[in-house]
Amino acid sequence: MAKKYNCTGPVPDAGCGEGYYLRGLRERFADADLFGIDLAKEAVKLAAKAEKQSSLKKNLYSVCGIFSLPFDDGSLDAVISVFAPVGDAENFRVLKKGGYMFVAGPGKTHLSGLKSAIYEKPYENREKHVEYEG
Repeated sequence: MAKKYNCTGPVPDAGCGEGYYLRGLRERFADADLFGIDLAKEAVKLAAKAEKQSSLKKNLYSVCGIFSLPFDDGSLDAVISVFAPVGDAENFRVLKKGGYMFVAGPGKTHLSGLKSAIYEKPYENREKHVEYEG
């Protein structure tokens, strides 16, 4: 049986880009307080615009760097990072004791179709398994 995560506060996607994965989480966790953070102003605008037609609770978005999150020390149950750099020290600063950091990185053939269309010699990604202290 899958473990259930009960978050009582906002859950940021640090490096949310255009909000694709955050919108997917919204479909699964309808009442959660989801917060998208990205340094790219245009990506954040696109993320917010993509939700205008949705009848689901809206995610909150902010133009902000992932190495300086706008949350108090020890205030979050979880932080998400999907295909973005990981600000592990900053994530640990804002996480409550026992909080979760969910990180997803690219697999070996991530974006291989796009790479084949762009590059003469497409390359495979190095798969990494990173263990963060804490």
